[in-house]
Amino acid sequence: MRSADLRRWRQRVGLALMGMLAALSGIGSALAARDELVIGVRQAPPSLNPLLGSSAARSFINGPSLRPLAGPDKAGRPSCYLCETLPTLENGGARIVVLADGHRGMEVTFTLKRGLSWADGEPVTSRDVAFSWSLAHDPSVAAANSEATRHVSAITLADDRTFTLHFDQIDYGYNRGTLWILPEHIEGPIRAGLKDPADYRQRSAYVTDPTNPGLWLGPYRLVAYEPGRTARFERNPSWPGTPAHIPRIAIRMIENTAALEAAFLTGGVDYIAGELGLTIDQGLELKARRAYSFNFAIQGSLAYEHVDIDLDNPLLADRRIRQALLLAIDRQTITRRLFDGLLPVADSLVAPTDRTYSPGVRKYSYDPAAAIRLLEDAGFRPGPDGIRIDDQGRRLAFALATITGNRVRDLVELELQAKWQAIGISISLANEQTATLFGERMRHGTFDLALYSWNHAPDTAPTFTLLSESIPTAANGFVGGNYPHFANAETDRLIGDLVAELDPDKRASIWARLEDVYARELPALPLYFESSVFIIPTWLKGIDPAGRIGTTTLWIEEWRTD
Repeated sequence: MRSADLRRWRQRVGLALMGMLAALSGIGSALAARDELVIGVRQAPPSLNPLLGSSAARSFINGPSLRPLAGPDKAGRPSCYLCETLPTLENGGARIVVLADGHRGMEVTFTLKRGLSWADGEPVTSRDVAFSWSLAHDPSVAAANSEATRHVSAITLADDRTFTLHFDQIDYGYNRGTLWILPEHIEGPIRAGLKDPADYRQRSAYVTDPTNPGLWLGPYRLVAYEPGRTARFERNPSWPGTPAHIPRIAIRMIENTAALEAAFLTGGVDYIAGELGLTIDQGLELKARRAYSFNFAIQGSLAYEHVDIDLDNPLLADRRIRQALLLAIDRQTITRRLFDGLLPVADSLVAPTDRTYSPGVRKYSYDPAAAIRLLEDAGFRPGPDGIRIDDQGRRLAFALATITGNRVRDLVELELQAKWQAIGISISLANEQTATLFGERMRHGTFDLALYSWNHAPDTAPTFTLLSESIPTAANGFVGGNYPHFANAETDRLIGDLVAELDPDKRASIWARLEDVYARELPALPLYFESSVFIIPTWLKGIDPAGRIGTTTLWIEEWRTD
């Protein structure tokens, strides 16, 4: 190359490099100036009221603007959010007392942090706590999220910040349950003005006026809400805790995972929530295509995918049929083919990583021949169309439901349908939107089989999902997560023993017996334990999926875009 040509070549390269640097500088400036984060989730909550319904979507969407009194930290350990010091038996904040009837109970005293106020500036006081407790225990309200105060029989107020919860029995979860506080100055007059207390569910300001700042107590406050579509948040100037780094947050609810992925790739969404985002197969495919573009993390969870069974159905009430359904599923192949073997098969509701897991729990290997023997023992023989029928003319034909728009569940459904068809059980698919499936069909028992997941927190008694008193009925306002209508005296007794046992080693043996009963009776068919795939833009920092328990938005003030 001649010297003149070399100079011209160097000039062109230099100009190109300068342009690239300028572009990169512009990108850096744009990112530094980013003042809104748009998050995508695959579900919408039925309500924003923290007492009404158990919903992972509600927990995530409320996370930026509402914090509990106390609850599990990232590692699942009991922790204060709004209280000054976590009460324990060791520090004297909790104590065992003898009740008037001679039984033992507990008194647990909390003190609210100084300077707490709702986003409208009204102070948070012990009266708010007492109001929330009374609301949670009002049967006409039919609050679903009252597990933390299930055994709290009374509350006494010492002053505006200090109060004592009186438990009618010993409860090892006395300081580990998630206890939500609602604003008495907003919700109190609404409740008092109702002719029918049951109307509170529809008249709550969380339903009728969700952007009222007096409802919110967190680093952000809700400023705009379109149910089923978008929630928008701005920093809460009344929040006395660590201020949020990102000025504004928007959460888009897109109840189809393919559409959610498309919104992410086209810039309509900046970050997809790991715990409520893409299915793991989608995440793995995206990582294979775009590993250089984002930070990827796969985090195991305690959520177990399972199939709930309507035990009010006379056919499904036969334990042999339930066991046959599970024996006919090749769960190992499902996890290997769909999830690259990353998801462990579930043998019960307790994950192998949980200290309460019992290694000796009964395990069901894939054995269609054994499944057929159970069905024949129950009196069912192949009919003319191959579907099994008994002497009374009852056919083994059921409907299987899950949430629409979840690609991986669609695939699992097809696999279950094929495996059950192979042993003579007909399955029709009857999928629904989240609000319909959980707000109507599951609560009212109008289903046969339902595929979904529960998030089982570490060493937490399954009172909400397995106790017979948690069966949703008209008498209790259709509250409770025992959708299969599992009424088992041995399970009720073991859960009662579990709750009342303070010694973790003794609880472990109770857990083992409880898991044995679950595996024998099969009120639900355990499939596998889920993993969450976190696909994080390189410019978003502070999200820590490792070892996470609970929703990540409870620590959203730690997120930043620098």
